[in-house]
Amino acid sequence: MDWNNKEDVLFAILKNGNSLQIASEKLKDDKEVVLSAVNNWGWSLEFASDRLKDDPEVVKRAIKQNGGSLEFASDRLKDDPKIVIEACKNNYEALKWASDNLKNNFEVVMEAVKNDGRSLKWASKKLKNNIEIVIEACKQKGGALSYASPEIQNNKEVVLEAVKNDGYFLLYASENLKNNKDVVLEAVKNDPFSLKWASEKMKNDKDIVLKAVENKGWTLLYASPELKDNKEIVLEAVKNDGVALGFASDRLKNDKEIVLQAVKQDSIAIEHASRRLQNDRNIVSEVVKENQNNFVRIGKEFREKYPTVEAFLNSEKDISKDNSWSKGNDLDSSKAWTDKVNNDKSNDFER
Repeated sequence: MDWNNKEDVLFAILKNGNSLQIASEKLKDDKEVVLSAVNNWGWSLEFASDRLKDDPEVVKRAIKQNGGSLEFASDRLKDDPKIVIEACKNNYEALKWASDNLKNNFEVVMEAVKNDGRSLKWASKKLKNNIEIVIEACKQKGGALSYASPEIQNNKEVVLEAVKNDGYFLLYASENLKNNKDVVLEAVKNDPFSLKWASEKMKNDKDIVLKAVENKGWTLLYASPELKDNKEIVLEAVKNDGVALGFASDRLKNDKEIVLQAVKQDSIAIEHASRRLQNDRNIVSEVVKENQNNFVRIGKEFREKYPTVEAFLNSEKDISKDNSWSKGNDLDSSKAWTDKVNNDKSNDFER
């Protein structure tokens, strides 16, 4: 391979644009060769001659392939609004390589954040404090709020746009707005996990916590101690995720209605029930119905009485038989229930 031979280099570049770095200095200054390289791999602009790094046609081809190649353009072209805007359309990080002048240019930055809000990271301090710019960035990417000025992070209109896009980014709101019900409610509607970032006051707001646990029961973790002891809240949480019982107050871990609902949703939740309810026959029956493998998680006293799930199921048959005779019924209903449990057992591997 002769790296001074234009035909050889052009052939190599067709396979890999990065091959330009091995070409001779003469061919790195050959427009045809460099255009071929940047068409294949925009970053190969790095290896072009200074003359061609200042050639608008070459640079435009490079940024069309990858906007990040603006890094290797001449300072003159890094200060060209059209070229920078075009680069930002292809790669949100391209604004990083623009001139300081253009990082402070409203039109350029606006176009950049419209394409990807994360471009705000490289905007000037002045434009990070511009409401119009930041709102547009947050509409596109909620996380753009992290790059806004502290003043803008305390602007309700801007923060609402951010959390509408992604509630998680309540993280970057001011302490004042983390304590604002409208903002926090919008955030948890979008992402219940955002309850984590809310103020203590909002974590004690029933409307907000209810909205969070309805969609992600485990976010009960972030609720106030008072609401972890609220039956309505905890009941909604375990309906969505039985294991959320683990975050409930001790009092509600001893509430039979709540524990029944929890183990119906996920029988593993029995681990978080009170000792009394871990040994409750009705609760244990629900655990077995949901997944017999979790029989090992029930109360110690109950397992001492019924060491295996089979022993427990046989006791259930006996109870059903006694109840059927006492009511003057046949044993069909007992058999149907036992058959269902046995069928569940056979399907354990599918659960």
